[in-house]
Amino acid sequence: VRPWYKAPVKAREATWGKIYKRFSTSKPAISAGLPIYDAQGKLLGVAAVDFSLSGISQFLHSLNIGRSGKAFILDRSGFLVGSSTTQKLFIIHNQAVQRFKATESTHVLTRFAAQFLLKRFGSFSQIIGSQQLDFDIDGRRQFLQVVPLKDDKGLDWLIVVVIPEADFIGQINANTHTTILLCLGAFGLATVLGILTSR
Repeated sequence: VRPWYKAPVKAREATWGKIYKRFSTSKPAISAGLPIYDAQGKLLGVAAVDFSLSGISQFLHSLNIGRSGKAFILDRSGFLVGSSTTQKLFIIHNQAVQRFKATESTHVLTRFAAQFLLKRFGSFSQIIGSQQLDFDIDGRRQFLQVVPLKDDKGLDWLIVVVIPEADFIGQINANTHTTILLCLGAFGLATVLGILTSR
């Protein structure tokens, strides 16, 4: 009756199952399963391996994405799979995993990015191929890239990276400030050397 068993048996080939709650940790996981048959085609069992979704979030959290950029992964229904933020992606309610939609995220950058994608494409399932876009949050420009992650075994997710324009502008402004100071210093040195030379 477990999802990791039912999905490969139904597909009759190697496949990814649906996200479910693990017995041992009560955390959501996804399984890759392979049905095993005997020579007559009778089902003997299923070999499967669990992949914890909290591991995805830990990996995303370890990434440096600009100064304040964030990354998150969602499925085509809009539910969060992983995030580089510290927000919760699920709660356990009545022994079931209740996941959160990206459009209802408690993290502002995640919520606005997901809402922008939904408004632009009408549905997350309409996003085909890598897209580089930009949108505003309270007049502040944000750069966004969304990349589908899909395989022939049933995995179909979207990876989204959002970086505020301020992360780039801050570095540009710092470089401009340094260049101006160096130019003024060189001008002052040239002036002093010119006066000394003329004397």
